Amino acid sequence: MILPLATDIEMVRGVGPHTFTRASSQYMNDFEGRLRKALSGKAGFPGMRLVENLLTAPNDFSNAAWVKTGSCTVSGTDTVNLPAVGDSIYQTHSKTISEGEKYSGAVMLSGSGTVSIRISRITGGVYQGNDRRVALSATPKRYSVQHQFVAGPTVIAITIMRVDAGDTATQVTASKAQLENVTNQSNQNPSEFPLDGQSQWFDYLNPNTVDANGVVTDSGVRTKITGGKGGLLEPLSTNKFTGYGVPRADALGSELIVNAADREFSSDTGFWSKTAGSTISGGALNIISDGTLEVAHCPPAITAGKFYTLTFTATVNSGTAAVADALGSTFYYTIINGSNSLTFLSKNNNWQFKRVTACNVSIDNVSCKEAIDYVGTKAYHDGTAFQNPITGMTLSGDVAAVLSIVTDQAAIEAAGLAKQTNGWKLYDLDNPGAATAWVTGSGAVGNLNPHALSVIGKVVSGSGLLTLSGLVPFGFTNTSLAVIKKENATPLTTGGLWSIGVSAGCKIRFLAPQLEEQPYATSIMPTLGAAATRAATVSTVPRAGNLPATGLRRIVLQWTSWGSVTGTTQCLWSSYVDASNYVALWANNAIVYGEKRVAGVSEFVTFVLTPTLMQTYEIDFGFWPDNTMFLKVDGVSAGSGLGSELMSSAQQQFDSGWIPNDASAVMTGGKGVYTNALATKGLYLPAISTIGRVYKLGITIDSITAGGIALRPGVGEQGPTYTIPGTYSAVLFALSDSNMRIYTEGASTTAVIDNGSIREVYNNSTTLAPVLGSLITHGSINGTKHCFGQLKNINTDR
Repeated sequence: MILPLATDIEMVRGVGPHTFTRASSQYMNDFEGRLRKALSGKAGFPGMRLVENLLTAPNDFSNAAWVKTGSCTVSGTDTVNLPAVGDSIYQTHSKTISEGEKYSGAVMLSGSGTVSIRISRITGGVYQGNDRRVALSATPKRYSVQHQFVAGPTVIAITIMRVDAGDTATQVTASKAQLENVTNQSNQNPSEFPLDGQSQWFDYLNPNTVDANGVVTDSGVRTKITGGKGGLLEPLSTNKFTGYGVPRADALGSELIVNAADREFSSDTGFWSKTAGSTISGGALNIISDGTLEVAHCPPAITAGKFYTLTFTATVNSGTAAVADALGSTFYYTIINGSNSLTFLSKNNNWQFKRVTACNVSIDNVSCKEAIDYVGTKAYHDGTAFQNPITGMTLSGDVAAVLSIVTDQAAIEAAGLAKQTNGWKLYDLDNPGAATAWVTGSGAVGNLNPHALSVIGKVVSGSGLLTLSGLVPFGFTNTSLAVIKKENATPLTTGGLWSIGVSAGCKIRFLAPQLEEQPYATSIMPTLGAAATRAATVSTVPRAGNLPATGLRRIVLQWTSWGSVTGTTQCLWSSYVDASNYVALWANNAIVYGEKRVAGVSEFVTFVLTPTLMQTYEIDFGFWPDNTMFLKVDGVSAGSGLGSELMSSAQQQFDSGWIPNDASAVMTGGKGVYTNALATKGLYLPAISTIGRVYKLGITIDSITAGGIALRPGVGEQGPTYTIPGTYSAVLFALSDSNMRIYTEGASTTAVIDNGSIREVYNNSTTLAPVLGSLITHGSINGTKHCFGQLKNINTDR
């Protein structure tokens, strides 16, 4: 079974179709260390490059997802008619984006004249975007356009249009429309067009370049990504940690003070409502008064109960001024000299700058935006005190310890998470005290089955601890970002909780706490206030056409040990149908099992293996209609036994029993003698084997001066050939008849043979059955079907 990275996974050997299913998303790190989301029903390949097209129907412009304006029409699926200036066709993508996210649009076009392609924000605030006018040719070319957006709820559009009279094309042929988020990518040029039009993983770097005219060119050079891994198959699992496992990034809405003059105070437009002691002059708002009611109201209506972010600069010459609610009864913030920034929870429908004591304060460069999905630390005021909205976690131990959320980009970059987290936030646990401090999560284990704890984190200073309530902690000291795990942890009580801690004087940073009912940790499952479940990953290859109906059946599987924990068993491959037709490959951290159900009884062949994590092994599992099996790992055979000698003493010494195929091969003097023998002639032993079983045939060649001696299990069957003296043996499958043959390979063979042996190759490992226990019947661990390995990509020809 060899599976490449094409249309998610597509077989290149064997008979398809191969199918892949997972009913939920799966998160993993790409080749640049960023957490990426493989969508429901899409394969995920950690360590590789994900190209995600955000557009629907990228090759069908007649689809309703494409909006036609003016007199624009579409003929067929790809001919876009633009008869008048202003005509356009566009498709949108809605997204609440973080500040500075960059998007790339691309489309394949051909025709005559010129046309414009545009990427823009069409709702969610002031228009922003970028146009590119391109000169068309009869040869289709791929053109690109890019833009970096400001934060906020945004509808991004990719548009083909005639902007003005400079666009002369009245008809274009279009295909391969693409919109992708290229933020933080090392190469921000448009990626390849995904084969399924939506998403695809690649095991090489982006080879595309873009010229000054926006034409995308594929260089054809395929630079392999180092450390890329195969498709990750994982079991059904739930992250029981219900707190802010992955807090969303703060997103800011549109600017509420739209006019630049009102933000910069370059003129007094009447926008600000002021009392007598407040004036706009000299490019600033000045509050100079010893009175008690000097204020300047910001008129845009805001909504009580929502968060807003306010930034401005101030010169505090004397006294005190503040940011207050509309009534002036709640002070959100005291103004300081220099840059000011606050996020406040609005008490009513407005806010104001207000004199607190006799003051002389000048204010400039004001910005006010709604803070969406805001989770800060000591960053907003409820009218009484600063609040820290971390929920789902409790802090205990040394009272000097502080749990906070890193909100500034510099701190996230310093923690090594700028690319890692796609804008997700990071926790700081700082303990300047003298005793250990702990953060304990919400979401108890609920039972006493083995659990795994994991977290993405690092030590800033000292050391960190990870544990389950009451268990001995696992210590970690890594100073760069890593996945930290405590696996196969058996809870002491059903109320056991995930905990992370720091010793006295230590500090750690962490992200994405995870507690799951597995003996090993699986990939990240983000939570935000509730447990999150990732569906099982199932990779299915049909038996029909890939496994023969009779005779020898073989499974060749490339398997990478993604995680291996003592006492756990992983299903690598399974063809379960019923109790009499069950073939499977299992592995733990010591043994690979080949299993076959025969008349309701499980038979096993085993290979002793201590896998190296992330190393790929090739497993060759062969089996026959009875319980005979063999198992090879990286070409080394193991697990099969040998039966008793089937030849009589006379047959072993070539005294009797063997039948010459023609007169050129005879038995004489206790030897088999070939004299100028014809091709495919020699000696055979009738009725010695059973069709469908495997045998080991051995001989000694005393001398050979011409031709070769071949060992064959039946008429027309193949086997090894030997051309020099020596003792040899071969494992042969009796496929066509019950006779074993020692024949010639080529004409004029002259040789002498002796010491024959035939023994059946069989499996005698039934004592292993109790080791797997209920796994034999249920194929499960803790009641969950497992498929835990990797589908290895070997397709390098793109």
